[in-house]
Amino acid sequence: MNLADVLICWSPNVPAIPVEQRGAFALCPDTVHAREIARRFRCVSGAPDPRASDARLEVRSQFVVELAATLVLRDKLSPAVVHGAFLAVDEYQTAFRGLLDARSRRQ
Repeated sequence: MNLADVLICWSPNVPAIPVEQRGAFALCPDTVHAREIARRFRCVSGAPDPRASDARLEVRSQFVVELAATLVLRDKLSPAVVHGAFLAVDEYQTAFRGLLDARSRRQ
């Protein structure tokens, strides 16, 4: 899926969030139904953000990696859940492959 066609919805896994919402996460195609689902979450990104539809792949890839890091580091979501879900996003796959390629060149 392209980043511009995806809704990424989550609620931070922090004490300030009610227990029943804490750490909730969903990644789904941007549809009218998904927009209804998004209302259940504290945070939404992906398609609504202008960087998701930027013409430059580098901008979209950097944005999705930064978003993944934000979900894990700031909002305390599981790295395995975030990474596994984000692998469905083309720009994340591109960025991740680039990181693996750079690492293999250094070895």
